[in-house]
Amino acid sequence: MIRLIATDMDGTLLIHGTKGIPEPNLLALRQASARGVHVALCSGRMPEDMSFFASDAGVNAHILALNGSYCLDVPHGCCVSSRTMRKEDVEALCQTFNRFSGLHFELFSGNDLVINAVPSEDWEINVGTNLRRPGGHTHIYSSLAEGLTKIASRGVHKMVVVDEAMSGVLETIRGEIARSMPGVEVSSSWCNNLEIMACGVNKGAAVAALAKRLGLSMDQVMTLGDHENDIPMLACAGVGVAMENATPGAKAAAKYRTLANDRFGVAEAVRRFVLDKEDA
Repeated sequence: MIRLIATDMDGTLLIHGTKGIPEPNLLALRQASARGVHVALCSGRMPEDMSFFASDAGVNAHILALNGSYCLDVPHGCCVSSRTMRKEDVEALCQTFNRFSGLHFELFSGNDLVINAVPSEDWEINVGTNLRRPGGHTHIYSSLAEGLTKIASRGVHKMVVVDEAMSGVLETIRGEIARSMPGVEVSSSWCNNLEIMACGVNKGAAVAALAKRLGLSMDQVMTLGDHENDIPMLACAGVGVAMENATPGAKAAAKYRTLANDRFGVAEAVRRFVLDKEDA
């Protein structure tokens, strides 16, 4: 019997261009929650941005943010788990990225964001829906030196490098990291980026840690996702469900499939594996 649903957001729970959780998905998650099933949002997004999605929807979800490196047990709550990168790895990565022209990179520290430069007017759309929301606590630093000083006490939870020109340079960078930086873990949430965390930090590890805190086995966990950074949690869950729009790697890691995100595949999977099972 499933007792924890952990879902990715972009490309899975959400539909591109929308600002909230689609009603069919929201209804299914509310019904599951009303039956005592825990719900977790698991994303590369920042914790406050994710928390607004949950609180706006009235879902008391666990927040596994920044690919599981910064976790909350309730939306807008206190951090219960934090894993940061080594300072020397952050410095080496910044130097590596700066060797290539045209790359944009970001450093995430809780709800603080440091960028090397503003690449375009709409870059924030790809980082978070609620970055400038009134009442929020997100700080954005467009000076790399200033930002690194401001976040030094907390550390860096995740780095992202983006190649908007799709020049192929990310594969070169990924190869360099694999050869010389054993202290980091590399993934991707889209075809033009790399996401980098401390070694051992990924969505699967975060979901497993949450299940352990809740006293659940992984057989009682359902995960849903669509991209490379979802593979660890799709592979470790008793019921791993890939979206129809998922990458081949994500589909290979999951035991099951559901409809595409724009056809409310999360709702379909929750009904099939959680709600209908309890009615049986």
